Amino acid sequence: MDGVETKPVLVGVLGAGKWWNVYYQMGENRVSTNYATHALKKFLEDSGMRFSEVVLFGTSGSNWSLADYLIKNYRRVIVPEGRDESELKETYTIFFEELSHHKSIVLDLTHAFRHLSQLLLIVAYYLDLLGTTRIEGIYYALLPEPKEGASSTIVNLKPLLTSLRTLFNVESFRETLKVSGLNSILKDLELYARQATSRKEKELFSRIGSILKALRTLGVYVSVNYTPQIVSQSINISEMAKQLIGTVSKNYPYILPSLNVLIHETDELASFENHPLWFAQLQLAKKCLKLGRYTSAIINLREGFLTYTCHELSDCKEKNYCEKQTNCKSHETREKVSKLLFEIRDNKNMPEPHIKYAKTFDKIAQLRNNIVHGYMGRKNAPKTNLEEEINKLLEEASKLAKI
Repeated sequence: MDGVETKPVLVGVLGAGKWWNVYYQMGENRVSTNYATHALKKFLEDSGMRFSEVVLFGTSGSNWSLADYLIKNYRRVIVPEGRDESELKETYTIFFEELSHHKSIVLDLTHAFRHLSQLLLIVAYYLDLLGTTRIEGIYYALLPEPKEGASSTIVNLKPLLTSLRTLFNVESFRETLKVSGLNSILKDLELYARQATSRKEKELFSRIGSILKALRTLGVYVSVNYTPQIVSQSINISEMAKQLIGTVSKNYPYILPSLNVLIHETDELASFENHPLWFAQLQLAKKCLKLGRYTSAIINLREGFLTYTCHELSDCKEKNYCEKQTNCKSHETREKVSKLLFEIRDNKNMPEPHIKYAKTFDKIAQLRNNIVHGYMGRKNAPKTNLEEEINKLLEEASKLAKI
């Protein structure tokens, strides 16, 4: 079973309560049956989905005769009643061992003792986060009137799970400036857009997908410390997110926290616009240092201070560009200045400001080399408080750059 199946497993739960013949509906499809999992299986198979098997969880007292009558070739998994904590732990273990065998699952949480559905969802979500088992759908049948002949709508709760995963990823970006784990979310959003019944929903899922794709690109720019594109991409993401606030707050409030966090973080990065390039680079160094990203902090510190000294010492004809547009048009000139700084650091005949720039740049460059090239881990490397040392150099560089 492991590593072989390509089709999802339909996972249901079975209780021992009353069973009414109900009209189940999903989209425009409608069927009369006593068991929601039976209806869901029919709806999904009619839509083209195929299952590798059907697994039903229940206790020894569950109504297995109903499942035997309605669903062919299912696999029965017996779990304890859940009368005490030890039985709950045993149930959790059974769920974990069973679900971890499958690459993808579709859950129906409708018919069971309440704790079984709750534990099953917790285990499934845990495995989904681990990347062991992907949840393709989480279905629940709403039954306002529990009686014979009533109507029940089957809803997919997976979008709520996707919104939670999106929040985790956005929070991770806020805390680390790193972007990861968006591929599965984007896959979900593309599916929701295709399945959406209204133009408004299709457009919303599509626009959220566009924002997350832009965030993924921003993550690449941050990882390579490309400040100009970090700023412009942050502006782009913030504008796209703000355009959705009205629709989201009114119709999809559970998405709002993710959107607000994203707007706050990208607005901070976008605020570097209309400042000199060196200001943006040094501010980014400060933010990276605060987040514990020491390599990015020292790289941005080196780049920011070099940009400033280039502006002050070189004869570059494009100085207005790095002053006003948070960008650089002459990288060759910057590198020439870096060589010049090494040459004049001990030259007492140079003007005092030049020597100060050179000595500060030398200290920054030395620490940058030690960090980037892995010297810090060598046995004979001097022990240092990286955060404290980078912060000290950042303050020194900012003071010289009049920030």
